[in-house]
Amino acid sequence: MAHCREQVTVDPGFKIFEKPIIGIPPILIGLDGDLITFPYTKPCYGTFLLQTENPPEAARIRSLGKK
Repeated sequence: MAHCREQVTVDPGFKIFEKPIIGIPPILIGLDGDLITFPYTKPCYGTFLLQTENPPEAARIRSLGKK
């Protein structure tokens, strides 16, 4: 996340693409323009960082996340 221009924190249960994020709070989400970098935890497999570009979702995360 250090390579992202913006970082916001959210609480567990915060939804990205209508799916709740799980993890130990605070959960860090990186934003770089419309690019979103976020942790995804898959039970029994661990946590991965995913990156996707979605302008409406990036704007929603900016408005709801804590800087």
